[in-house]
Parts: sequence; C-alpha cells; structure tokens
Amino acid sequence: MLRAYPRELLKGFGLSVLWAVGPYALIIYMPIYVQRNMDFTSSQAFTAALVGNVFLVVGCALAGRLSDRVGRRKMLALGALLLLVASYPLMAWLQAEHTLAALILVQSAFCLLVSVFVGVAPAALSEVFPTAVRASGMSISYNTAVTLLGGFAPAILTWITYTTKVAFAPALYVMGASVIALIAIACLGQNSGD
Repeated sequence: MLRAYPRELLKGFGLSVLWAVGPYALIIYMPIYVQRNMDFTSSQAFTAALVGNVFLVVGCALAGRLSDRVGRRKMLALGALLLLVASYPLMAWLQAEHTLAALILVQSAFCLLVSVFVGVAPAALSEVFPTAVRASGMSISYNTAVTLLGGFAPAILTWITYTTKVAFAPALYVMGASVIALIAIACLGQNSGD
C-alpha cells in the first residue's frame, strides 16, 4: 500500500482528518468543554448532546442520500466549508448567550454540520482506492487519522485550552481539520462520486 498507492493514502488521510476531528471535538468533547470552560452543568451538557445526536443521525442519512444525487465531492466540500466558517461563530455565540436553549441549539448545529461531512465520508473514502486494495487503504488512512487526531483530541484540546489560553480550542481544531479536508477534496479524481 505504501509503495503502490501513496497518493491515495494521503488523500484518504486528508479526508479522514475532518471525519475524525469533527465528531471528537464538536460532539464527544463538547459536553466536557462546556462544563469546564463555560460553567454549564453536566445535566445541561449531556441533555444538549443527546438532542444533538438525534440531529447527527438524521443528518448523516440525509447527507448520504443527497450525495448520491449531487456528488460526493460537492457534499464533502459543503460540509468542510460549513465547519470552517461556522464553528467559531457558534462557539462565540454560545459563550455570549450562555443559556440551556443556546447550548442545545449550538450542539444541534454542530451535529448537523458534522453530519454533512461524515454522512458522505465513508462512501467517498471507499472511492479513493481501487477495489483490490480498498479495505487496506481505507483502514490505514482512516485509522491513522482517528488514532492521531481523533483519539487524542480530548488531550490535545485540553492542552491547547489550558496551556495557551486560546479561546474556543475545539472550533479552531475543527477549522484546521476543515482546511486539510478541503485540500484533500480538491485532489479527488472524477471517480469520487461526481
């Protein structure tokens, strides 16, 4: 794989970066983040997460279905662009508003935004690799991104938040991953669901 398909592995990794970072930073880590940094209670944080996950499930199904009509590259690009431009303003609005209703709206919005990308990513990633090496290529690229950037996201985000005092570290982390994904999407060939 490494010798014969390095470009495909890089493209697959680039797609998988946002697929890993988006859910870990904006869905899994958010209940912890809003408790520690915005003084929401655990009950409020997990209520918002529960409601948001309903939107995630529905959004993934709709995004996947829509990608069959309009193309995977377009849907992936839309998801990455939305995450790039909306993550920071949503976090800033939540900080300013600071109510349970705002938390539920922001968490639901994050879940919808993530779903636009992750509802399409599995099919798009499979189309990056030839059939003979599809399982290996997907496994290497996805699992590398999840292990390095997703699995360690809570530790990375905690370190960024407490060491650098940067506001809204989860949003900035997702924005960086969105840029990487957009570069990978631009490199996808015509066989990628267009």
